Amino acid sequence: MMSFTTSLPYPFHILLVFILSMASITLLGRILSRPTKTKDRSRQLPPGPPGWPILGNLPELFMTRPRSKYFRLAMKELKTDIACFNFAGIRAITINSDEIAREAFRERDADLADRPQLFIMETIGDNYKSMGISPYGEQFMKMKRVITTEI
Repeated sequence: MMSFTTSLPYPFHILLVFILSMASITLLGRILSRPTKTKDRSRQLPPGPPGWPILGNLPELFMTRPRSKYFRLAMKELKTDIACFNFAGIRAITINSDEIAREAFRERDADLADRPQLFIMETIGDNYKSMGISPYGEQFMKMKRVITTEI
């Protein structure tokens, strides 16, 4: 009679396989979704500090205390009033100049006001009835008009 003994992989191996598969899926997704060279030049992002391959600028952000100090230091080092930070694939644009902020909100409002449509935000915000989490569109423009006239 033959007996087969199966040994389950160690928890470390499972974790390693999970991390490698998630990294390869993320990398493959980024390669496939790269912008083409024929895209409009107006979609170019402002300069930003170099980041890690998958994590972006998250390690530097977590190492800096207080966290808001990281943005000021990085922008001072880049000698710019507008910078783009990458946080694990999510880009955040920070502006330190009044003139640039005014131009951004007047002329580039549609580009900068876009937010991801997440189920949790829809649930918490009672079907996007809050301006801070609503995606750019008709509802957002209505709320913006009301807020600018009332405040």
